[in-house]
Amino acid sequence: MNARSSLVPVCSSTGNWFLETNLAIARLDKLARNEDVQLKLQAPDCRWDLVVVDEAHKLSATFFGGEVKYTKRYRLGNCSRSLRGTSF
Repeated sequence: MNARSSLVPVCSSTGNWFLETNLAIARLDKLARNEDVQLKLQAPDCRWDLVVVDEAHKLSATFFGGEVKYTKRYRLGNCSRSLRGTSF
């Protein structure tokens, strides 16, 4: 693992750093609040064998007054379901 694999860099040779590395450690809120990063994670060739989320309980949605409010964290968690390379 090189030193860059623990960061979410601003640039890469392909324009999508997540396609270029096999390991990434990132803050949940940084990923959840950056729509450009989420689009890169949803690229068709972006597949990961394992996604580990520390404090996954923060990925929850809320229900109040008959309405569900999906938080940015929830949407990120929902997006990460498609990152798996294999079915479980």
